[in-house]
Amino acid sequence: GLTESSNWLVSSWATSVTVQNSTIARHARSGIFIEHASSSPTLTGNTLSANGDVGINSVGAGSTITTNTLTTHLNNYGLFLHPNSLLSANTLTGNRYNDAILFYAGQAVSANRTWPAGQGSSVYTWSGSYIYVNDGVTLTIAPGVILKPADPNSYLYIPGTLLADGTETAPITFTSLKDDTVGGDTNGDGGASLPAPGDWRHLYFEGADAGTLLDYVTVRYAGATGNGGIYTYASSPIITNGEISESSNHGIRA
Repeated sequence: GLTESSNWLVSSWATSVTVQNSTIARHARSGIFIEHASSSPTLTGNTLSANGDVGINSVGAGSTITTNTLTTHLNNYGLFLHPNSLLSANTLTGNRYNDAILFYAGQAVSANRTWPAGQGSSVYTWSGSYIYVNDGVTLTIAPGVILKPADPNSYLYIPGTLLADGTETAPITFTSLKDDTVGGDTNGDGGASLPAPGDWRHLYFEGADAGTLLDYVTVRYAGATGNGGIYTYASSPIITNGEISESSNHGIRA
C-alpha cells in the first residue's frame, strides 16, 4: 500500500495514470490528486482511508473512477471530481459531509455520462457556478439520485439532453444543500441551517436537445436570480409526475 506521506499521490500534466487494487491511507493531504483537466486517469478497485483531505481529488475530465472504497475522510469529501468523470460502483462510508460527492463547477459534461445512485448517500453537490451539458451530449441521472447545488450561483445548464427518469419509489431530487430531509446533513452543520427559497439557481434548458425528460423529478428551494426553478429557452423538455416547490419566484419559466 501507499501509506503515511506528508503529501499526496499526484499525476503530472496530460497523464493517463492507472492506479488499481491499491491501499492508500493516512496521507496528510489527498489520497490521490489528479491536478489537470487534460488528464485521463483510471482509478479502479482501490481502498482509500483516513487521508487528511479528499480521498480522490481529480479535475481530469477523462477520469474513470470505479469500484473504489473510500472511508473515514473526516476533514473533507471522499470524492471531488470533474463532472465528466465515468463513475460506477464506488463505496463511500464514514466520510465528511454524509458521503456526498463534490463536483468541480464551471466544467462541462462533454461525453454521454450517467450519474449513478448508490454511491455514498447518492448526493452530488457543487458550488459557485454551473455544470454544463454540451450540445449533442446526454447526461442521465439515475433514479434515487439527489442533487444539491450549494449556493445561489450554482445551477445545471443544459444545451444538450438531460434524461432524469425517476420512479415513484425512487424520484430524482434537486434541492438545497441545507435540506436534510433527503440525502441527510450534506453541509455537515448538524441541522443548524434550514433550507429556503432561492438557495440555488435553477435547471436552465437553452436550446436543449430533443429527448430531454424529467419524470418523477422534485425541484425545491430554487429560483435565485429570478428565473424560476426550471427555466426553459427555445427548449421543449417533457416534465411529468414532478414536484416543483419552494421557489423564490416562478416554478417554471418558459
